[in-house]
Amino acid sequence: MPIQQIKSKELILQLQEIEPKFPPIRMAQILRISKQRVNQILIKYGTASRIYRYNICEICGKEHNRQSAFCSTECHDAEFKTIIKCAYCHEEKPILKSELHWRKERNELQYCSYSCRTKHFWQKRKEN
Repeated sequence: MPIQQIKSKELILQLQEIEPKFPPIRMAQILRISKQRVNQILIKYGTASRIYRYNICEICGKEHNRQSAFCSTECHDAEFKTIIKCAYCHEEKPILKSELHWRKERNELQYCSYSCRTKHFWQKRKEN
């Protein structure tokens, strides 16, 4: 049956059945109808009108529908954060890798907080 003779709602439902992640806007472009009409048909026949774009996480490889390149904050932190050990209290603290680079330019020792840095400074001063 030629495409012209098939109703747009039948084509939309067939496209949705073949590829569930197919976005309504692309269906509208292919069929040359408005995306609002596509959404009306999808809602009327009980299929999802909002189709999410799926991405693959750069760290773990999981499929996700976030706009970020990462699926979770853990994966984001794994890419952009590193862990330092405080020179005074020896606790570990996660910081941004860019911040670590900036800190190393200013000082060889790394601290978890301003108060630890100050305490260590006065401790070293008393020793001298």
